[in-house]
Amino acid sequence: MKDTRPYTVLLAEDDDDMRAVLVEALERDGHAVVATRTGVAALTLLAATDGAWTRPSIVLSDLRMPGLDGLALAEEVHARTPSVPVILLTAFPSTEVLDRAHRVGVVAVFSKPFDLDLLRTAVLVFAEPRPSA
Repeated sequence: MKDTRPYTVLLAEDDDDMRAVLVEALERDGHAVVATRTGVAALTLLAATDGAWTRPSIVLSDLRMPGLDGLALAEEVHARTPSVPVILLTAFPSTEVLDRAHRVGVVAVFSKPFDLDLLRTAVLVFAEPRPSA
């Protein structure tokens, strides 16, 4: 059966509860969501070329994660797939974080706790459309 969901979302979030809430909301909106606990796992998926994974339409990432933080993940995403937008989620917003996020091409930063409806709208606004099959 052909997947008709509008976007493929790659989610990197180490908090189990937050990840579950985001997956549920995005899937309810019809998106295909691939969720990981770390930035390293997200990069592994991004690099997969075996046909089991398609390039994401958008990446959502927590800022603070073990191994590879969200800003480093955003830099890697833009180095590998420059057209894929990244949205950063953080409980620790600061001018430094916002400045660096802007420099590495993050399209939006949401401070936790955030309005889930605004995040869902941002996915619709920023996500790269899926290629036609």
